[in-house]
Amino acid sequence: MATVDFIKASCSYPDNRRKAVDNLTLSVGDGEFLVLLGPSGCGKTTALRMLAGLEPLQSGQILVDGEDLEGLPPGERDLAMVFQNYALFPHMTVARNLGFRMELAGAPQSAISRRVRRVASELGLSERLDRLPRTLSGGEQQRVAIGRAMVREPRVFLMDEPLGALDAKLRASARSRIAEMQRKSGTTTLYVTHDQVEAMAMGDRIAIMNRGVLQQVDSPRQLYDRPANEFVAGFVGSPAMNLVPGTYKHGWALIGEADVFEVPVELHRPLTSSSVLVGFRPEHATITAPGNGIWASVGVVELLGHTAYAHCEMGVGRGRRTLIVRCEMDEAPRPGAHVGVMPDPREIHLFDGETGLRVGR
Repeated sequence: MATVDFIKASCSYPDNRRKAVDNLTLSVGDGEFLVLLGPSGCGKTTALRMLAGLEPLQSGQILVDGEDLEGLPPGERDLAMVFQNYALFPHMTVARNLGFRMELAGAPQSAISRRVRRVASELGLSERLDRLPRTLSGGEQQRVAIGRAMVREPRVFLMDEPLGALDAKLRASARSRIAEMQRKSGTTTLYVTHDQVEAMAMGDRIAIMNRGVLQQVDSPRQLYDRPANEFVAGFVGSPAMNLVPGTYKHGWALIGEADVFEVPVELHRPLTSSSVLVGFRPEHATITAPGNGIWASVGVVELLGHTAYAHCEMGVGRGRRTLIVRCEMDEAPRPGAHVGVMPDPREIHLFDGETGLRVGR
């Protein structure tokens, strides 16, 4: 187990004007499962590869247990990385794939066999040890890749979208297995994904990145309940938070043009202008009769068996926005209906229209 610290760490590529990772400062606790989350190209994989020594650190520091990794080759960092494509040796059996790193280190065959059998048992691979990778399912190959990292007992696990090649059902079972494995081993783990549902289900904390910059690091619940800015609010949640342009006057957020909806919001930091974004989650609004709340017309209604999501169109022209409202199946409106969307005033989030920073709730 180990701590990991990024201290103003930056990395850029020659053909890219913008830094892939820009001034990243982030601490990972001993035994913590931390998820790096963000859209494609946000810098999360680059940050992981910088830690592994696979990408150059152009400024700043990266420490593991207080040790500066500058100049240390990847093979000497005592970190184990699991890639999205698994990178198994196709000509080796599962047993040899699992124990290959120990073979290279010159470990006794008895110790290798003992460690391989233990890890295989934990991952449900005991009956697959004599098989070649091509004869395994995608989920089994993924477990072999994780097992190969576990056999080494490294200071830190690094996982770069290890479930990306699996179907939805396998992803759900695999993420539970990985989370359970990490809790049992207590090994510090950095896990990269663009899937926010996966991140919310697995991480002790989540670090959200965008365009190379860390946006917020917090527990899944805090990220959902108190997003630091407009980007986090719109990225975390499925469906995402509704964000509607408005203005702020004398303690009231005003939404709409012809039919203005007003909601009281107390600021906890000054605004740069009267322009704001008003946010509310789909579960924090209700469908009501037109003339109440925000006037809208119903477009698509997603029926998901246990619940429904109504996609409601408000405004016209450039001010047109889609508001998503969660409702009970038997209360779902019909497409084309005119309705009112009534946000819960207690669950309103307010963001500065200029900076995107959270300013009130």
